[in-house]
Amino acid sequence: MPKIIEGAKEMILECTRKHLSETGYTSLSLRLIAKECHLGVGTIYNYFPSKDDLVAHIMLEDWFKCLSEMDRHIDTAKDAETGLIQIHHDLKNYCIHYESLFKEAESSAHVVSSRHDLLVNQMKERIQKLLIQFVHDDDYSVLLAELMLISATKNTINDEHFKKAIHQLLRKEHHNEQL
Repeated sequence: MPKIIEGAKEMILECTRKHLSETGYTSLSLRLIAKECHLGVGTIYNYFPSKDDLVAHIMLEDWFKCLSEMDRHIDTAKDAETGLIQIHHDLKNYCIHYESLFKEAESSAHVVSSRHDLLVNQMKERIQKLLIQFVHDDDYSVLLAELMLISATKNTINDEHFKKAIHQLLRKEHHNEQL
């Protein structure tokens, strides 16, 4: 029966976060984390079956924090455009934080594809809520979710281009409502 060490999981997560931000995924090792936490490597395996599971746990925690921030911004948005820009900002901050990990993961396309679909659906749900609240139409929610993900993860669309596209789209939508 494994020995229970008080606060071990939190120590492992904190140390891993530190090493991820300082040295990146490739140089991260469970042996290094164990040594720094004064734990046996086996103790880490009691909580996380692999390095990938440990890193995924951290990224998922941060993703849920990001989604909560998006929800908070949706609830306090004064209009759809401001809300969409803030959601984009939250997403971009998350992507910038994990940029090096995303680049390393691009080599395994099947994993990236399934996670992409999950992210698009989670983003779409939030965008739908915002659009229905202000524009009373959510026809563009999937398109906007994809646009936000592309904009946040690639350098092909900068923040100003994104803001301009949102402004034009919402202005067109508002114009159509008036007709």
